[in-house]
Amino acid sequence: MPGYGQRYASDFSINALNVSARYTFAEAADQNVFYHRCACIGVWPRLEHAVSSVVVGRNEITGRHVLAVPNILAPYAGPMTAVELWYPSRYGPKDAFRMGNFGLLSYTAGNISLEFLPGLLDNGKAARLIARLHLQNHRGVGDPQSAP
Repeated sequence: MPGYGQRYASDFSINALNVSARYTFAEAADQNVFYHRCACIGVWPRLEHAVSSVVVGRNEITGRHVLAVPNILAPYAGPMTAVELWYPSRYGPKDAFRMGNFGLLSYTAGNISLEFLPGLLDNGKAARLIARLHLQNHRGVGDPQSAP
């Protein structure tokens, strides 16, 4: 049980560092890194939008699409910290890079699920699930469906 607690605390800390870094970098760069569903039609365009949204963000001031540096850097913040602070003799930078790559992959999987899950559950359960997970767009950026 102590080993499980240590692994849980380590994973929790890594995730907290990743999320904190993502939103700190986004705020510093005036970028919106939240996922916005695509207004396009068809599986492939929607899938392309979900995957590309990992590296494409929206500038808060101009509204233009920009390279989402916060999304790209944040998954590496937690693993690099863990490797250097609490596992210095066991893991190295290559391991942190590998864990960061899995973080980018999880952002991609999350975007794909946010793109397609509401369409699969059209009976209102998806909206309640998204509300329960606090994944609504509360930053004041319009949804693509309501754009002129």
